[in-house]
Amino acid sequence: AQKYDWKNIAKQFENIFRKHLNLIYKDNIILCNCINKYLDSIIKDSIKNNIDIDTHEKYKPLFNIINYVNDTDLLLNYYKYYLTKRLLNSQYNLDNEDIISHTFQVIFGNEFTSKIVSMLNDMKTSEKLNDEYRYTLTGSSSDKKKFNTKIITSAMWSADKFDKLEYPIDLSNHINKFTDFYNKKYSGRKLLWNNSYIYGDVDCNCFDKKYILTCNLDQINTLLKFNYNESYNQLDFSNINTDIFEKGKILVREDNKLVLNKKFKNKKLKINLRVKPKKQEKNDKKMKEQFYFDRSVIMQAVIVRIMKTHNKINHNDL
Repeated sequence: AQKYDWKNIAKQFENIFRKHLNLIYKDNIILCNCINKYLDSIIKDSIKNNIDIDTHEKYKPLFNIINYVNDTDLLLNYYKYYLTKRLLNSQYNLDNEDIISHTFQVIFGNEFTSKIVSMLNDMKTSEKLNDEYRYTLTGSSSDKKKFNTKIITSAMWSADKFDKLEYPIDLSNHINKFTDFYNKKYSGRKLLWNNSYIYGDVDCNCFDKKYILTCNLDQINTLLKFNYNESYNQLDFSNINTDIFEKGKILVREDNKLVLNKKFKNKKLKINLRVKPKKQEKNDKKMKEQFYFDRSVIMQAVIVRIMKTHNKINHNDL
């Protein structure tokens, strides 16, 4: 009977699979983005069905493929991008995120997951801070839960840049109170409020039914103006995008003016207006530029470390 070296055969097949997986696309950006987008959908599905991520039927098969990705730093960049979106913009489950972080750690090592662990620790610390802050407030438990913050370390996160915007009075009061609370607890730290992630619910009592509109800060400021007047000149909103209000027929255009539509109706009583237009191509370009910049910085640091050790070295060896 013939004897086969099954370990060697398996290794050859793995090498073939690895080679072809990384050659499917001319640019591994598409591969890494697709993998992380698919992982993101699995995570959201596990939250929706209230199951542990590692028991999801698609979880382990996906990580079997991730094992063979060559550009691990690009894979990490995309994972951080989707992780940031999950933790700052939607519901999340820290237990599931810890499981994923551990899986990555087993495959790629501690260095790969160090930033991920720091991001998750930020969220855990943030949840504790919110509980401590609410304890200092007076009023009902529901009122205390109306204001919620997420405190993150800016160097670890790929958070969007933001413009300075005016805060509504209620929000401004909470921000000032929380800032005072934070400064008393931590000295030597600077707290910056990222306006691009601020959102809230606006109760609208001006229609036939009461509607609750979930809006970003810019949208909240726009709606609050209509507490004082039912119409404004379009020039008053020259720097503000009102398309989402016009598309939803909350505001209508009449004689170069934006007018509150008192006849507004919707099947839903709570409406989310925070939906952002898809900018995948722009995000891919931004990620690609950031990826190559990060890689060049790492390469420079490695070269400096080697030269400090050897002082002199052959160019080919370097």
